Amino acid sequence: MIFEIRTCIGPNGCSAADLEEAVRLHNEVRVLIDSDGGDSRSGLALAETVEKHQLPVKAHRAISSAALIAMSGLDRAIAEDGFIGVHPAWTAIAGGACELEARARDLQKVEEVL
Repeated sequence: MIFEIRTCIGPNGCSAADLEEAVRLHNEVRVLIDSDGGDSRSGLALAETVEKHQLPVKAHRAISSAALIAMSGLDRAIAEDGFIGVHPAWTAIAGGACELEARARDLQKVEEVL
């Protein structure tokens, strides 16, 4: 079974829970990535799920948090015309100083992982 990551990664797109369900239902799961990424926490959770189950990964386009998934797994490949792209962590947020400071700390943690 091919588990395709072609949408945004995160609550409104592809998630680790989706991948766990695919693994539960199918003997053999391969991950195919063609995504601009999305939420970094969701991307990390997907990468951890790929590593946990030692799934093979092939990337066509893996940008942002999708790159984290492309670099995980037992067997990794990139399509001949594929590419991986990363950038510094960023966010959009509204709130007061406490919210902004908390989010800045979160972003720093993501930067350390990247």
